[in-house]
Amino acid sequence: MVYLLPFAAGLASFLSPCIVPMISVYFSLITGVSIRDLKDIELHKKMRKFILINTFIFVSAFTLVFTITGALGGSVGRWLSGYTKIMNKIGGAITIIMGLNLIGLLNLNFAFLNKYSADNIKTTSRYLTTFLIGLFFAIVCSHCIGPILYSMLIYTTTTKSASVGMTIMFLFSLGLAIPYLLVGYYLPLAINAIKRVKKFQNAISVVAGISLIFLGIVMFLNKLQDLTAILSRLLPYKLPFGM
Repeated sequence: MVYLLPFAAGLASFLSPCIVPMISVYFSLITGVSIRDLKDIELHKKMRKFILINTFIFVSAFTLVFTITGALGGSVGRWLSGYTKIMNKIGGAITIIMGLNLIGLLNLNFAFLNKYSADNIKTTSRYLTTFLIGLFFAIVCSHCIGPILYSMLIYTTTTKSASVGMTIMFLFSLGLAIPYLLVGYYLPLAINAIKRVKKFQNAISVVAGISLIFLGIVMFLNKLQDLTAILSRLLPYKLPFGM
């Protein structure tokens, strides 16, 4: 099983044109702190623990949702195991379409999924609010990282295993979560650094899109097991679980 792929997909999702420009807004929602105060270096030092705790709760919430959906994807794949070739062709075709969308050759609009907004959540508990925002990010606002996320979910169905599907989506979530935690720790500096990353966003989207197209072609041709075998020989280590 290619476990590096979902982790890399999570990292690429964080660098999406939808998340990077809005990173200060996301952290304002997560922490309840104004954007101006988040940029204050001295204030951030005093609030770093509070920001990190809230960020951890936020990433834990979307990790929980994505991991559960990974298990469901693997279970669906096992249930449809008698139709593996057909499912691979359908999943491969959809993954290719998602890749073409990332490159810019297609223009799929996932805004219809954004019926609700995380900033509408009002509770008296900050940590509960943060957790609910994480759930909303995963369930409702995930169109922001739609092409990569949906491709990974399709990928889980090819595993025909709930545990492997969970692992794939957990690693995807980990790849998405680590940058959030790093940004939370270095927030004022990170906000300035992220401004410089924006000019590479198109290149990042193209690389991610090409990777999805390649994965989609491999799935469509029913060669995923062959790719897995090749990469397993190239990797210097193996995880204690897999396909």
